[in-house]
Order: sequence, then C-alpha cells, then structure tokens
Amino acid sequence: MNVRSLHAKSAHRSIRHGHNGRTQRHCHEAGLNCILTASPDGTLVRMDAQGQIVHGDIAQAPTLSCEMALAVPMHYAVGITLGIIYLLLSSFLGLSPRSLMSALGFALCTTLLPWFLMFPAMGYGWFGTQGPPGTRLFFSSLMTHFFYGIGLWVGMSILR
Repeated sequence: MNVRSLHAKSAHRSIRHGHNGRTQRHCHEAGLNCILTASPDGTLVRMDAQGQIVHGDIAQAPTLSCEMALAVPMHYAVGITLGIIYLLLSSFLGLSPRSLMSALGFALCTTLLPWFLMFPAMGYGWFGTQGPPGTRLFFSSLMTHFFYGIGLWVGMSILR
C-alpha cells in the first residue's frame, strides 16, 4: 500500500466516524453541536456479535461496508423496545403515556444508556467525555433523547 492510499483510507475513516472531518471542525469552531454518524454504532453491533464488547477507540476498529445496514435497524429496534417499555412503565406507575412531561422524563432517562453503556464501550468514556473533538456527546445525547421524548408524546397522542 502506498502513502496516497493510506492517506485516503485514513481520511475516509476520519470523515466516516466524524473524526477531524471538515464539517466536524467547522461545527466545533462555530460552537455548534456535532453528533456521531451511525457508522460507529454499526461497528459496535458487529463487534459485539463477534464477542468484543469494549473498545479502546471504536474509530480504530476494522470496518465493513455492512455496518450502516446493522446500525439503522438496531437503532430502530432499540427505540421501539424503549417505546414499549415506556408504555408498560407508564401503565405500571399509573401515569398517562399521553403526558408530555412523562414522555420527556422517560426519554431523558434513556440517556443513561449511551452515557453508561454505549459511550464507554466505544472507548469514549463515561458520558462520552473522551469522544471525538467537536461531538459534545453528553449534550448531543440529551438533545436527541429530548426529541425522542417529543416523538413518544406525539405518537401516544395520535394513538388515542
């Protein structure tokens, strides 16, 4: 492998995993919140299935082209499972699943999953504090889970 192909492979991995890419750098410089792409999630799912649960840095793990095909269905499966848990928990606690506060409270509690399981397993530390520069994983997970709560509330409101 020559130097040019090594550089191209490295640049592809950097952009793919959100590390040091131009967009990532611009977000960081502008003080905006940048999130990880779904590719590290796919890598994590694939590596978990192969028995490697914890990584030093998921971006350094070998990648396959099928990882997006793993990440997206797994992400939706987790979201649907959490939605079912929300319905069951609301019923058990006597809360209305159509309550905005209940939906937001539950969704914000689900940030514990990436903070204490996913980010450390990816090598990004508790709360994602050692994640790629510019990603602000703590804040981005709060924001995305907030919108998940809005989605739960809208979904429950529609299902009257």
